[in-house]
Amino acid sequence: MPELPDLHVYAKNLNKEVVNKNITALKMYYKDKPSTYFTEYFEKIQNTKITEINREGKELRFLLENGNSFNVHLMLNGRFRIHKTQDEGVISSKIISLDFEGGNTLTISDYQDMAKVALNAPKSPVPDALSEDFTFDYFMMQVNLSKRKNIKGFLIDQHIIRGIGNAYADEILYEAAISPESVTGKIPGEKLRDLYDTIISVLNWAIKEIENAAPDTINKEIRSFLKVHNSGITQTAKGERIFTGTIQKKYTYFTGSQITYK
Repeated sequence: MPELPDLHVYAKNLNKEVVNKNITALKMYYKDKPSTYFTEYFEKIQNTKITEINREGKELRFLLENGNSFNVHLMLNGRFRIHKTQDEGVISSKIISLDFEGGNTLTISDYQDMAKVALNAPKSPVPDALSEDFTFDYFMMQVNLSKRKNIKGFLIDQHIIRGIGNAYADEILYEAAISPESVTGKIPGEKLRDLYDTIISVLNWAIKEIENAAPDTINKEIRSFLKVHNSGITQTAKGERIFTGTIQKKYTYFTGSQITYK
């Protein structure tokens, strides 16, 4: 599943490709929706322009010139594709397509049919991990409300912080030298400050790594640079053995150097 760094890069590149271009047609491929569902989307998305694409947590929000918007959550295997409108027929598992003046189409596809498109979705009150609202005071308030919660479960809980998923939770905990088996309320105050700072630094580092590796991507998940959550390596650059296991129902990568607080 794309996480915050991936989606940050997707949004940046989609802005370059489709913003301020007239949407000439909208096609939706849901099989289980009533006709009224499609009518509302057609009325509010066709014959307007995308003015801006923002990332919010694990979703992208498309703002439209007519005041409407729609959010896209790619889920596990959704993909953005930009292609010639005439080539749309060769793309399988389509969810939604937007044709633009000039002959290009933006298609969202998902072979599992799980990707979600929501019209005029309300803005979440939960802060994005790289937003100004994600302050240390907010972080500590959530820690105090979740003292018995596993720390990995805390980081990936989208009702606490939006944008962090399985891979980057492992990377953040490795950099902060905290075991993913730790209990949130048992972590010392100075380590919690380190963890908060590490969340921001790791996510910004990952964005730069992805941009360097695939500067124009709108659909690739680049993971080869990750230090622990990486199936291609068995030890870290420091020579630490990388262990794997299931924590919080997630396949987890960690090292013996990470301290467990229980």
